[in-house]
Amino acid sequence: MPLASIALFFMAMLLAALLLEPLARRLHLPMSAALFAGGFAGSQFIVGMGIDTGLRWHHFHDLVFYVFLPVLIFESASGMDARLLLRNLVPILLLALPLLLLSALVDTWTSLTEVWH
Repeated sequence: MPLASIALFFMAMLLAALLLEPLARRLHLPMSAALFAGGFAGSQFIVGMGIDTGLRWHHFHDLVFYVFLPVLIFESASGMDARLLLRNLVPILLLALPLLLLSALVDTWTSLTEVWH
């Protein structure tokens, strides 16, 4: 695919995202939900036209964890009330720290057992 076609495709996606923003505000939806729905509708439209996107099921894990999840976490963190976070810091840490330590312990244990075998 030529570079000009790729650039036009990305500009069209950006224009679609910009047009979704007023719609999301009117429907009282978070922007991330509107972008998700718009992306899904756009992908179904593209696949319905017979264009192969190149995405397969084995790419889905990487796509979610390295593309979508960081964007959603950043968007949620940027709109967070810092005072509310500080007020609830103790319960958050009490819930988060034990599982964080457990997951670090399990990861370390599995890494060590792989080295030993």
